[in-house]
Amino acid sequence: MFNAESTGPTSDRNVPRVKEMAKALFCVYVVFTTAATLACMACGMSFLVALNHACSTIATGGFSPYNTSVAYFDSPLIEWVLAFFMMISSANFGMYVAAWKRGPKVILHDTEFRTYVGLVAAATMLMAANLASAQGWAWNEAFRQSFFQAASLSSSTGFISSDFDKWPAFSQFILVFLIFVGGCAGSTAGGLKVTRLMLLVKTIVLRIRQKMHPHLVLHVRSNGEDFSEDVLYGVARFFFVYVMLDILWTVLLVFDGIPIFDALGVAITTMGSCGPSFGLFGATCTYADMPSFSKAVVCLSMLMGRLEIFPVLALLMPSFWKRRVW
Repeated sequence: MFNAESTGPTSDRNVPRVKEMAKALFCVYVVFTTAATLACMACGMSFLVALNHACSTIATGGFSPYNTSVAYFDSPLIEWVLAFFMMISSANFGMYVAAWKRGPKVILHDTEFRTYVGLVAAATMLMAANLASAQGWAWNEAFRQSFFQAASLSSSTGFISSDFDKWPAFSQFILVFLIFVGGCAGSTAGGLKVTRLMLLVKTIVLRIRQKMHPHLVLHVRSNGEDFSEDVLYGVARFFFVYVMLDILWTVLLVFDGIPIFDALGVAITTMGSCGPSFGLFGATCTYADMPSFSKAVVCLSMLMGRLEIFPVLALLMPSFWKRRVW
């Protein structure tokens, strides 16, 4: 059960029993939610509004009581606070348990979290430069909006501070990439997960080097841990199924009359558990006018993405329901 509920290929268990690990993770969750609530109240929100945004931020759910989401406040301070908590919620919660036991150096040495922060930082700089050059934005405003949207969409939270549907195509492409990748394994974020992307890249590099040096024995390592062939093939299988489902949802949505690029955006963002998409279903739009069949497809896509695909596929197998399986 512990392995089945893990969001991504992570074996990081910092306490010996599952029950104790569950308690530790619950404590981390409560502490983060409380801190986010207090921080939002310090920014001028009422208690209920602050609690709503804190719960939505730490859970990377993205629900806001205002139709315009975080753009309602038009407050750089609130955006920086929420962006900070969205990013720490995108990290492996087991990492925080380890940091509590062994010190903050665990966070600094975590390869996946550093990679995630690096992706967000690189995306922020590229989008800020694109907004400043293509649309004449002031650098401080371009950086502020780019960072918030990068943190929001990469964490699959989906808070909106700016209508990115009006941004240049290059910036939109970066946002789509962030939605596709998502956060870290073991976090509340959705998407493919950073650790899977890392392992895929390292596996490809490994195979290329083995073609060049057939007798060379190499190992794929991350965070000082060797990953077995079974884990690597599991990551490759997950990536293949993830991409194929994105394509399937796109085809079904186009069949129901949705423009192809809007359908592709919806498929990626719902599989990534993010929410806002592009075009007809962009930052300032909703899914309310979507045809009924497409809504059913989107519901299935959201379930698949949130539950890591294979548990849902198992439910669709007739053999799963045979009594002897239980």
